[in-house]
Amino acid sequence: GSSFGSPPFTIMVTTHSAVAETIWKELGFAPTGAQIPILTSDARKKLVCGGVRSGKSFTSAMDGLPKIVIADQLYPAKREGEPPLFGLIGSDYESNRGEWNYLVSGLGHFGLITKGGGVAIDPGEMILAGGTRIVTKSARYPEKIATEAYNGIFVCEAAQITFEIFLRLQERLAQK
Repeated sequence: GSSFGSPPFTIMVTTHSAVAETIWKELGFAPTGAQIPILTSDARKKLVCGGVRSGKSFTSAMDGLPKIVIADQLYPAKREGEPPLFGLIGSDYESNRGEWNYLVSGLGHFGLITKGGGVAIDPGEMILAGGTRIVTKSARYPEKIATEAYNGIFVCEAAQITFEIFLRLQERLAQK
């Protein structure tokens, strides 16, 4: 099953749902009825919609956190290719603030951040214990988005990005 040791925590991966439930329980997070369909969906692309201050950023971070942790735990054993890369991309750097803060809090709780992860997000970068990188990008600089392939992308404040940027992000995900 999934288990945590002392910091930095080690997760014995069995299933995504088991890891997610273990992480959420440790963080004191109990999904609401509205969040459960989002968090349990196997869809590769998800659009989280809701009103102002309804928890979209938090829900997205809780959805991505287990994926990031699993990728980070598995990479050192495989050491194939580049370490996993996850991006937070918004219309500007500040648009990434919510998701960034929730990820820093969650990953920091488990002692997984080895470099970065502070309040700076213009640009922001953190490196995890297994080598996984998490970066922030601004859609104002589309040429910088197109330089790397991502294991996962959080589109922060998605309604504010252009369709051209959306298509570019699809290209960045297609490689992994």
